[in-house]
This record gives sequence, structure tokens and C-alpha cells, in this order.
Amino acid sequence: MREKILSRYISFLLGLLMLYGCEQKEVKKTYYSDGSIKAQAELVDGKRNGVMVYYYSNGKVQAELPYINDKANGLAIYYSMSGRVSKKITYSDGRKNGEYEIYYSNGRIAEKGKFYNDLKAGKILQYFEDSTTLMEEYFMLPVNSGEEIYYKKSFDRKGNLVEAKKYLDVLLSSDTVSSNEDFAIDVKIPDRINFDSAILIWGDYSSDFVRKGKLDTAVFLDHHVKIIVNLRNKGLNAIRGECIIYKREYDSDSTYEYSTSRHFEEYVFAK
Repeated sequence: MREKILSRYISFLLGLLMLYGCEQKEVKKTYYSDGSIKAQAELVDGKRNGVMVYYYSNGKVQAELPYINDKANGLAIYYSMSGRVSKKITYSDGRKNGEYEIYYSNGRIAEKGKFYNDLKAGKILQYFEDSTTLMEEYFMLPVNSGEEIYYKKSFDRKGNLVEAKKYLDVLLSSDTVSSNEDFAIDVKIPDRINFDSAILIWGDYSSDFVRKGKLDTAVFLDHHVKIIVNLRNKGLNAIRGECIIYKREYDSDSTYEYSTSRHFEEYVFAK
């Protein structure tokens, strides 16, 4: 019996050796017209596996991208012509997913944030060369419309707020409440936006604004609506909603109605 088990185990190991021994490994290189190297990749069975290196025409490294099964996966590093790191981007399954940083020539960060499937997501920060904040942007990812800016703030070199822009002005009566305590969300469409009617839909949305559970609708009056929210879950709660704005246009015999959808996302901590 022991001999039969041992024989099967040896056969299994031999099978693994044959499987991996059949892999075709090679290094593929491409070249510029002058014969200098342009890129180099490690291939396994014809697919990129390992770090692919791109070069400038002067021979210096331009970028290093890790690949698994012919798709970028991991931290990619890009370089300037002078050899300094210019940016770092995280990839997953061939798309930008995760943290990224862009650098000035002095090595300090010019911009940092996160990607989600090639789109900027969440808070994105831009800096002056002395590392003081230049701009703060917040990106949301409604599933049907892709990347969408919720707010943008600009600062001077002393850190003073110079300009703040929001498509929707969303004000909370407090950012910290007790659980089961009512608090108000005051939503206002900026006066610069011309519309005929609008509704606000808020409630249980996922982070990419897929409607999940109970939703409530309120009608805007004079660019403004106030809603009352009660949070039952302790901890950090996301307050998400969607504003749909309608505008009518007329010609001699027809009426046309256009709609635009914008989203908001605020956070409240329930004790």
C-alpha cells in the first residue's frame, strides 16, 4: 500500500515538472530606428510575465511596469529623461487601480491620489513645489457616467483658501451626531445654474452610486431643499444622493426637455 501511494506521489511530482518544464521562456526586445533598445520584456508562453522595461532613445530607462499574464499588475515606476522618478502608478489586471504619485523635478510630490479602473477616485491633492497644497479635488464614480468632480478647492502658497467650487452646495447641520438623532441636510443648486425643475434622490447608495435600498425623493423649490436624516448605524456614515435637473426648450411647434444628473457624498459620524 505504501509503495502504491509513493508511486502516485512521484508520478504527481513528475507531472508538475513536465508542466513547468514545458513553459517557453524568452526575452523579447524592440528597437528604435537607430538600433538602440526601445523596450524589453520577459515572456512566458508568449505572454509578458515579469518587469517590462521601456527606454528613451538615449538609452536611459523610461518606465518599469510589472506584468502578470500579459496585463500590468503592481507598482509601475516612470522616469524623466534625467533619470529622476517622475510618477508611480499602481496597476491591477491591466488598469490603473490604487494609489499614484506624480513628482516635481526636485523629487517632491506634485499630485497624489487614487485610481479606480483608470478613473480618479476620492480626494486628489495637488501641491506647489514647496509642498504646500495648491488644489484639492474630490472625484466620485457614478456607475453610469464615470468620473465626476464633486468639489474643487484652490489655495495660495500660504495655505489660504482662494476659491471653492461645488456643483451642489451640501451643508450638514453637524458632522457628528448621536445615533437615532435627527439632523438636517441642506442642499442648494448654485444660482448660476439655470433650470426649470429638479428633484433630489437620497438614501442607500453604494460607493459607485448603485441604488441599494430605501430611497427618498424631495422637490427643489427656489434652488433649495432641506431633508431630515436619522442615522441608526454607529460610526462613519456616508450620505449619498443624486440631483436630477430638468431644463425645457421650445421651438415653434415642439417642447424639448433635457436632464442632467449630479451626485453628492458627505460623511457623518454617529456616536
